[in-house]
Amino acid sequence: MSQRHQVTLFTDTVTGEITFGNWNFDHSSFESVVSPSSKGYTPDIESVEALTVTPDSKDTNVTVTYTKNPVEVQPTPKPAEPVDSNKPSPTEPTNIVTKQVNPTSATAKS
Repeated sequence: MSQRHQVTLFTDTVTGEITFGNWNFDHSSFESVVSPSSKGYTPDIESVEALTVTPDSKDTNVTVTYTKNPVEVQPTPKPAEPVDSNKPSPTEPTNIVTKQVNPTSATAKS
């Protein structure tokens, strides 16, 4: 935010020396300024405090740095596996029946 300050400036046309007259000002302070929002970014300074100035005040610069917000990565869904009709479903129990045959106990009829 810019405030209006008026300073009379004198330039010596022979020597080129510049001198300043009395400092006249409409306001002696700057209001606080809230850092503007920017979608997807966060400022490192939420607001800059109000500032009172005098003729002896030095120049003041405040830099607000915006950092990109982290992007939440959504997991990519796995494609459905093709169904093989020859394989049993993993959710269905598989029943395997085993029958043991003893070859020595077979009887022969004549």
